[in-house]
Amino acid sequence: MSHAESVQMELVQGKCEDIYYANPETTKKQCIPTKQTTKYVQGFNTLGAGTNTFLIPANFGLQGVCVALQLPSATSGTGLAVPRGWGYALIKQISYRIGGSTQFFVTGAQMLQHALKRMTNQIAKDDLLTLGGSYLTGTGLEVGTNWAYVFLDLPFTKATSEGMPSPLPSDILGSNVQITLELNALSSVVSNNGGTLSYLSSLQSGQFQVQQVLMASRDDSLAVRENMATHQYVYPVEFVQQEQVVSVANTSSVQTITATGFRAGSVKSIECWLTRDGWADGTASSVTGASPTGIVVAGKNPLKWIAPISVQCTYAGDVYARFDVGISALWNLINGKSSPYVNSVDVSYASSAYSTTGTQYQWCTLPFAQTYDVADTSDLTLVEGLAVTNGIVNIQFAIPPVYQAVSTGTNDWKLHLSYIYNASAVFSQSSCEMVF
Repeated sequence: MSHAESVQMELVQGKCEDIYYANPETTKKQCIPTKQTTKYVQGFNTLGAGTNTFLIPANFGLQGVCVALQLPSATSGTGLAVPRGWGYALIKQISYRIGGSTQFFVTGAQMLQHALKRMTNQIAKDDLLTLGGSYLTGTGLEVGTNWAYVFLDLPFTKATSEGMPSPLPSDILGSNVQITLELNALSSVVSNNGGTLSYLSSLQSGQFQVQQVLMASRDDSLAVRENMATHQYVYPVEFVQQEQVVSVANTSSVQTITATGFRAGSVKSIECWLTRDGWADGTASSVTGASPTGIVVAGKNPLKWIAPISVQCTYAGDVYARFDVGISALWNLINGKSSPYVNSVDVSYASSAYSTTGTQYQWCTLPFAQTYDVADTSDLTLVEGLAVTNGIVNIQFAIPPVYQAVSTGTNDWKLHLSYIYNASAVFSQSSCEMVF
């Protein structure tokens, strides 16, 4: 070098990198020319409660799947309301099958939670929920242009360009990628206080849309360049296992449950949140005394989640996560890119009118794997999680007193557990299977 090196330049180990001039070591270029398209759309065959199937032909890369849901125009919106994010709340569960792979299922709630957790900032999270359906009541429901735009969080999709995975290569499959979407009845997300609910008996319209990455030349496909009957392509993913729902006691005291249902593999984290059935069906009510912010009456709020407090997660007697007095909110922020909540509104009904109260829908992440984030799009560093084998996972937690205090006499609390795994989709012989 043309100048004397500093002490730190001599001490710190590492490769010398020129960050003044562009050069082969600091510059990347796309090897396989591609173009991106969202032209492939398929309409729903069922607009009420039931299952819709989306078949994506095996041709090129898949990098995102969304659905658009349209509310019908109510003849009269009086006495009716839908909450923010109603499109996500309308989804009971999603399943997917990659070529001839095993079929996997996730619920709509855990799909939303995983998508929100991986957003890179708070504004983006709030926007993702709002695009999933705005809060509407009265004359707002009498307009036939109310849409919800819902992102389907799958192992090969991510709702942000930062860290977006490489496309799922359906070009090396011999059969379709299949996605099924099971919907709840529309009445499950509509609060009704003296209105005529039959006007909103089913959706007006619904459709799937996929974002595909197309190769400029099919000769670049692995199916052309390699013998996939004898070779395999390994596509690393983050896998969400279908959630476990545990009924818990209505008490502010600390309680302990045993987490079950783990598959063999590397568990990166456990996502958990609390709900009440009364928030979903609109029957939750307060008792004598002041109602704290976030407690609602006679309004359906199916996406209302709260984070447990006094949380401690142990495996085989070892403590992995200890979050006393609600400090999980800080640790989850430190270990993520934004706080573990999304801003929303609670819908309530009183004095013959609906109103909303600003609130936060929260969750708590119990990590096992070391925090390490790769900034470059599509780059991946495998960070091992915990192999849950014969040991017992216990989770100790408490319901925040401010919520429990106005719920005396109810026993409708649920603890939701969503297990996140390291996994790989392995492609070979025109098919695919998930390996953990």
